Amino acid sequence: MNQMMMAIVLILGLASFNLYNQNQALSANNLAPEGVVQQQEEAMENLIKSYFLAFSNKDLDALEGMFSSEVILKDWDICAQGKEEVLLANKNIFDSVDTISADLKECYLDGLVAICIIQITINKEEVLKVVDVIKFNDQMKIREVSAYKQ
Repeated sequence: MNQMMMAIVLILGLASFNLYNQNQALSANNLAPEGVVQQQEEAMENLIKSYFLAFSNKDLDALEGMFSSEVILKDWDICAQGKEEVLLANKNIFDSVDTISADLKECYLDGLVAICIIQITINKEEVLKVVDVIKFNDQMKIREVSAYKQ
């Protein structure tokens, strides 16, 4: 009888150990996507900051590297499609002002979409409050910028 009890305790102990190890593995696998999402969000935040810095510096070369070939730009005056048209639209904006500065106030991320509340200062005088919706493709290139004046 004692041997039977010891065998049952041993089997239950091994089964519990096996279940514990499986639970640990599943828990680790469940955490992995969160790490990937966090890395993606950090990359997007950095790209967004770089985008507004390039815009503020009127740096068309930097913007070109951030745009996908099929990028779309829409705002209250402009609708441009394709990298060449969007770069030309940005160049026209830059040429029409002495200085322009886009100051990121808030940023909200949802998957590959960023909603950015910004303040644009033109020629150090005129201030526009704008909401930009920036969409990225799978290669983390900007595929669409839609800007809305507040």
